[in-house]
Amino acid sequence: PGSADVRPEMMPLLKEITGTLKLERFANYQIEIQGHTDDTPVKTPQYPSNWDLSAARALSTLKALNEQGIATNRMKIAALADNAPRVPNRSDTGKAYPENQAINRRVEIHIYPR
Repeated sequence: PGSADVRPEMMPLLKEITGTLKLERFANYQIEIQGHTDDTPVKTPQYPSNWDLSAARALSTLKALNEQGIATNRMKIAALADNAPRVPNRSDTGKAYPENQAINRRVEIHIYPR
């Protein structure tokens, strides 16, 4: 929570993704990196809102992919904050589901033909 750092355990997966995206058959594909948060409001000097945090998560991932050799002109980022949860953050009574909130704090990578 509250972090935009790429977790070290995700680096092997990012390396695998970049290896695939470097193949000639994917040369004309666009990569969209979406940053997401849970519904807990963030208000820190570094991340004044969930929008800022989700944008930072997407940007951190873009930088990691670029360091692995993916050109920045193939990538774009999108910040979705808490607007596209995969699972409910809270019950109908407002009780937080910590496990679900953890799932909703994520980055998604979408790959499209140009």
